[in-house]
Amino acid sequence: MTVFIMILENDRYEVLPTWDYQQSAYEIYIKNKYTSKIEFFAPHDETIKFTLERFDSAKNGLKGDYNDFLLMTTEYNQKHYLSNNEQKIKGFCGFINRVSMGL
Repeated sequence: MTVFIMILENDRYEVLPTWDYQQSAYEIYIKNKYTSKIEFFAPHDETIKFTLERFDSAKNGLKGDYNDFLLMTTEYNQKHYLSNNEQKIKGFCGFINRVSMGL
């Protein structure tokens, strides 16, 4: 399984494959069916820490199934979305870019 991350780059969002440690954390979170915020550390550098939690699509005004989306928050409070569904996260990214650009 490949996991993708949506990041803010040059004033617009892009979707890229995650780093190995992010993919591993995503797989652990999904496999264990966690529902609360869980903290992770990068195995190669414990100063890199982040949390994963379920993306609350209803709270954000979205309909549909977003069970494969997680919200990642870094130690710098940067927020990124992760999903193993490339088509869905790219569609979400396009929607967010259009809304943020006022299109």
